[in-house]
Amino acid sequence: MSHNIRIIPARHSSLTPALLDVLIRITPQAATEAPPVDLALVVDTSGSMNGTALNQARDAIHALIPQFRPDDRVALVTYATGPTMQLPLLPLGDGLPLRQRLTHLRASGNTALHAGWQLGTGLLIGARHPARLSSVLLLTDGKPNVGETRPTALAADLRHALLQGISTSVVGSGLRYNETLLERLADAGDGHFHHAEQPHELGHLLSTELAHLHSTVGRQARLRVEGIEVIDVLNDLPREGYDLLLPPLRAGGEMRLLLRVRAHAGQTAQLSLTWTDLQGHAQRQDLTFTVLLAVGVTGPEHPEVVQRRAELLAARAQRELAGHLDGGDVARALDTLTLSRRHLLRAQAGGADVGSDLEELGELERQVRRGERQAASKKARSQAYSKSTGRD
Repeated sequence: MSHNIRIIPARHSSLTPALLDVLIRITPQAATEAPPVDLALVVDTSGSMNGTALNQARDAIHALIPQFRPDDRVALVTYATGPTMQLPLLPLGDGLPLRQRLTHLRASGNTALHAGWQLGTGLLIGARHPARLSSVLLLTDGKPNVGETRPTALAADLRHALLQGISTSVVGSGLRYNETLLERLADAGDGHFHHAEQPHELGHLLSTELAHLHSTVGRQARLRVEGIEVIDVLNDLPREGYDLLLPPLRAGGEMRLLLRVRAHAGQTAQLSLTWTDLQGHAQRQDLTFTVLLAVGVTGPEHPEVVQRRAELLAARAQRELAGHLDGGDVARALDTLTLSRRHLLRAQAGGADVGSDLEELGELERQVRRGERQAASKKARSQAYSKSTGRD
């Protein structure tokens, strides 16, 4: 299988090396036949989930049941002071066994997040089949405080599970969880990070995650660029050596990466996209790109590049805003919002469609001024994550 890769430079270049923004659009192709999904739902039932939070989680899973395909299998694990297997990995059928177990869930105790994830992962590893797509979906509203809690150790375990074909996505509910940790876990598990500020948002997020799994065609995707100097990757994706670590490849989705390079006309770059297909086989696709010479007066930048740059710079501003809020510096947070809004308005004057970005900044500013700093920080990080990774 090969994917559609298009390279769009902001403009042609001169014979003198100069900075150039280059948009790389990767459109994954659909698999011939979508594999069935094995999903372990790992749900926090610690004391902080008591009441509305647990009720909404239960309702969200209920609403998810009709969206599974006939060949999908589901397991249910809960964790509080320790983990509990509520339902082994089974074909969903009419969903009655899962509905019954959900009815009996109660919240109390501490948060043994690692042990809950381990149990869910173990159920998947024990039933692992190369023709099936296996993933853990972990839901929490708090911070791990029992057993292993070190972020480095947690991330290492998720990476190890990924080598065995098990990805992990995470959902943070409410305002008490550690979004930096959950982001790190999603990256390590080659999954997604979802933020539900209000419990009623869980239904949409779980539905989105299942749709992502059903459309996945490749995991552990990487992009390497050689032959040209890469100054910056505006998406702020994690790197490993010379490789840029990409989100899972999803049919129907599009990855838009923006690289800032130093280049001159006639210079050639080699791009290598690698990934693991759903049967566990390593795949590779190569592409060559040559910087074209600008002739005469240089015209305006390519509108798609301008659009994507505006989005990604807004995402960086949102991360910076969250950092200032977490550090208690409200004045600098508001200055960041003001500066980002100016950048977006300039991009809008140039034809970029940034109305939704401006609306997000406006809502964040209103939250900050109302004193809702924690909510604004989590929302800003979540919005930045979605824009940068394309995992929305």
